[in-house]
Amino acid sequence: MNEFGFRLRFHGLWFGRAGDPPLDPGWPVAALGEGGVSFHSLGRLPEELDALTGLPLVIDGRPVPRSFVVANCSDPAHAYEVHPKGLIGPSAQAWHDLANAWEVGKQDGVDDETLYRRLNAVAQCHGAKPSRNLLHCVLGGRSDGSVLCAAITGALTGIASTLAALGVEQAIVLDNGGSVGWYYCPEAGATPVVVVAGPNHRPTGTAFIEFDLGSFPQPVSHPVLADHL
Repeated sequence: MNEFGFRLRFHGLWFGRAGDPPLDPGWPVAALGEGGVSFHSLGRLPEELDALTGLPLVIDGRPVPRSFVVANCSDPAHAYEVHPKGLIGPSAQAWHDLANAWEVGKQDGVDDETLYRRLNAVAQCHGAKPSRNLLHCVLGGRSDGSVLCAAITGALTGIASTLAALGVEQAIVLDNGGSVGWYYCPEAGATPVVVVAGPNHRPTGTAFIEFDLGSFPQPVSHPVLADHL
């Protein structure tokens, strides 16, 4: 809930960052119900379902452009190789200046393209490059109703293009700047074990979405991944 645009509806109540503006009704939303996970546009979300939003990567089969990613990521590490403590990129100041420029732009109510140009100018001043190496947690839905859960390292625009090439119609990012981990629980009541986790993963602050897979997870590597990431 620390990221802009990340909301949770639970038993009819919405939770999210205080003061954030309403989300676009066309944004894809992951609905969570007894029938599993399904995707809907926010404006057509059934009232009875719990739901989770995140940064959209694919909307109606189309990958989002970089300007959308930059303008809708409150953590600049999603879009640029920067770190608040200077562990990645040119300096800690680069992260803070980009974060401040994003916040000011949102307060000014500028459109995505204008905010994109503003942040690019700040990034160029610091020599900050586009982000390429964060591990991201992605949830997507195909037209046949199947759900794709993925841990993918790369630029968000590249990941979006890959998902669209795999036939994903709607997809959202679930993590905040790489704070992502996947767990596997072999049986009810057992202690979950980490399958993969990013360097910013914080187990004590983890919120879980649980899927019943029916068996041990079978990782799939599609040939198209090598062409896009």
